[in-house]
Amino acid sequence: MNNELPVVTIYVPSKNQIIQIEEGSGCNILNGEDRKKGIIDYINYSQFNLDEIISDSADGGQIDFDFYIRDKYSSLTELIDEVLNSIYDETEIVFIILSEGEKAILNITKNGKLI
Repeated sequence: MNNELPVVTIYVPSKNQIIQIEEGSGCNILNGEDRKKGIIDYINYSQFNLDEIISDSADGGQIDFDFYIRDKYSSLTELIDEVLNSIYDETEIVFIILSEGEKAILNITKNGKLI
């Protein structure tokens, strides 16, 4: 049984990008410095430009947390606004949730609210 939170895939129309968000495996918090900083969990994201041929991610990153994600969130969809703010430094971005895990979804969202 896989205990990871399901990967979330969204589309950001204004940027023409698809973003995948997944729970970190823990292997990126290997040194004591991260723990000293209070980092104990993280998520990874990958951005894909639809203006280009999709072969590799256009960009990506990691967002660190000083708490365990599962203690605060039941789904990675709850972190989408934080990821988008980290990537684009904007707070009002319309996005479409394409899938959560193997479940296909189509929700158009702005500021965490369905529109």
